[in-house]
Parts: sequence; C-alpha cells; structure tokens
Amino acid sequence: MKVTIREYEEDPLRGDSKGGESSLLKSFNNEYIVAEDDKVTHNLSKGSLPTRSLSKGLCSYWRGVVSTKAVLEASGVGNADATAFSAAMNWALRDGTGMIGGLVFSYCSSRYFDTHVKEFRLFADVINDVALTLDMLAPAAGDYSILVLSLSTICKTMCGMSAGATKGRITQHFARANGNMADLTAKESTQETLVSLLGMLGGIFVARMLEHTPKWVTWFMFWALTAVHVWANYKGVLALKLATLNPERTQVLLKDIIQAIANDYAAEIQLISNGKETKDLFADPISPSLQSAMEHIPNPDQISESFLSSVSTIFYPTLLVSKPLDPRRLDCLDIFKQEKYVLGRGGGRCVYVWLCGGGTKRDEFQAYVHATVVQKLLDQGESWNPDLVRRSLSHVRRLFVESSKVNLMDCLEAKGWDLQSRLYLGFSQARILWSDDAKEE
Repeated sequence: MKVTIREYEEDPLRGDSKGGESSLLKSFNNEYIVAEDDKVTHNLSKGSLPTRSLSKGLCSYWRGVVSTKAVLEASGVGNADATAFSAAMNWALRDGTGMIGGLVFSYCSSRYFDTHVKEFRLFADVINDVALTLDMLAPAAGDYSILVLSLSTICKTMCGMSAGATKGRITQHFARANGNMADLTAKESTQETLVSLLGMLGGIFVARMLEHTPKWVTWFMFWALTAVHVWANYKGVLALKLATLNPERTQVLLKDIIQAIANDYAAEIQLISNGKETKDLFADPISPSLQSAMEHIPNPDQISESFLSSVSTIFYPTLLVSKPLDPRRLDCLDIFKQEKYVLGRGGGRCVYVWLCGGGTKRDEFQAYVHATVVQKLLDQGESWNPDLVRRSLSHVRRLFVESSKVNLMDCLEAKGWDLQSRLYLGFSQARILWSDDAKEE
C-alpha cells in the first residue's frame, strides 16, 4: 500500500481546501516565518502586508546606516579635538533627555493608545522618520548638534513607546481567530530577524557606495528611502481592518443608523407640530428606514475611517466622554433615572457622556450611540433641551432591547464585529453616582 501525505490549506474566506505538494520555500515560509492567522490576514489584504512590511523594514535599516554615520560625525568621531569625556557627556545628555521626553509623552498619550491603535502605529513610524532626519542634520548644526541629537532621541523614544504599546493590540487582532498568540509572536520575531539580516547585508553595500559620493547623493537616497517607508507604512496601516470599535470607527459604522434615527425624530416633531398622533409612526419596533440601515451594517473589512478625522478627535473632541464637567451642565438628570449613564450639555455641538456606577458594556454602547444621535440633531439645527434628550432616548432605546430581533449589538456581532473583549470608546474608570436625587461626580 502506498501512502502519500499532502498538505492542505483551508481558505478562510471561502471555506474550501486546496491541496498540493509543498515546495521547500513554501514549507520554510509556513514553518518559520508566517503564523496561521498571518495567512488569514494576508489573504484579506491580497498579500500586501508582508511585502510592505519587508519594504519599510529594509528602508529603516538602510537609512539607519546612513544616519549613524552622521551621528558619529556630530559626536566628534574623526575630530582630533574631541575627547572621550565629551563624547560620554553627549551620550548621557541625549539619553537623559530621551527618558524625560518619554515620561512626558507617556503621561499625555497613554490613554489614547487603545482607542487609536492604527493612528499611533503610523505615528511611530513617522516620528522615527523625523528622528532620522534630525540625525542627518546634526553635523551641520555645529555647536547646537547636541540639541538636535537630543530632539532626535526624544522622537525615537516616542516611536518606541507608540510602537510597543500598539504592537500588542495588533498582534491580538491577528491571533484572535485561533488564539495562537505565542506562535504569532515567535514568528513575528523571526520576520524581524530576517529583515534585519537582509538590511544589514544591504546596509554594508549602501555604506560603501555612499562613502565617497557627494552630499546630495546621500540626501537623495535618504529622502527616496523615506518616501518609500512612509508609503509602505501608510498602506500597511490602511489595510489593517480592526474588528473592535473606537470613536471614529463607530461614527463611520453607524452613520446610516444615526441618520435614520434623526429622520425619525424629525418626522415625530413634524407630526406633533401638525397636531397629529405619533403612535402610528412607531407601531413597529423600528421604522422601515432604520430597519434598512440595520440590515446593511458593514462588516469590519468594509470600514475605512479617516486618519485626519480620527486624529482631530484626540485634540478637538466633540463627544466629551468621561471628561471633567460643571455639574450645572447635567440639566436632564431626571430623564436618565432608568439608565446607567447621563448626557450633559456642552458648548456648540459638544455633548458630555458619563457612565453611572454599575454600568455594563451595553450601557456604555447605548450611551455613546445616544450622544452621537443628540450631536447629529444639534448639527441639523435643533437646540439642546430636555424634550430633545428624552425623545432621542426613546428612539435609541429601541435598539438595545435584549429580547428584540433588532438588537444593535447582536446585529454588529453577526457582522463580525468584536464586542466581547472591550469597547474602546474612551470611557475611563470614573463613574457618576446617585446622591440626594441628583448625580454627582
């Protein structure tokens, strides 16, 4: 009896299997380089992620070789007047400045790492480009070279902190299908080692090639590699389709649903102004337009949020989630007696959102959706008042009835959205608590 062992790979998108004899290169790639869930992710992005990862890795290494030469020149290598003590002081000053900068950056930005994973992953690579550029400029700075190199060290510290903080979330996303976190982490390290090895071999060639060339050739090559690096990073992050919800992703995902609720509210106000009953308008659990929006909820692969808009929410948020506020802005507390959250009046189109003690994940999501609906109504010309908050709450509440067939959270999970682990909507651990028929911070 002849027994033949064939390797089959299941296509996670179609559910079929493809069999074939494994080549030596393919076997090496599967066993040592690419983890199982990496194959899934790469299939989703048509194989672009590994190519871009290789491109940006090589560009970083080769530019590092070029910038290191400039750093050594700025530090006094080759200068007969330079001493070992001055070089040691320069390195100590640079490292100390980087540590202080890292502490300040961590204090200001750590709360955003979970909610803005893709943005900080891209930021890490861009700020690293800034650091390498400062290294290249250091020799021309003369007596101020130590200042330039210190700024470069701060940028590199920010890069390392941002990349390290977001790496875990991205790895978790890749491994969530089969839970092979250890396999994925090990093979990711192997990929980095392989890229570093190729970069080192190429870096030797680059260093020798640029040793006796004019300065403009060095700068041209540096900027060309930087352009490729930025492009590869931007495309790579753009191809990353996270299944968790953050503020910007939620806004894009629920855009049609929020608009449908706003239209239902406008229809209700129109009927009331005409002196008609509104019970016929809401005879069904939800309106036909809202039902249509619920049926056409996109899956994670169909969502592409704007980086510019997402970054603007960090510096200029309009949904003030768990932000300090004046208690006098909580002028609709009676409306939320049966809820585990409250909304507060902000300036312009801003809306404060706070969770109450004992609030669940469902309450967190409902609070965010309700605040988004209120903000949409304010954008359409409505003014903040208790009636607007109360009527919008009745519309939003229909989407979160647990026994309902149109439960919003169930619909999102059916589309592949991850609502089980955590909602990254910006809520802190602080809560609003009941006290003397009021709610206080």
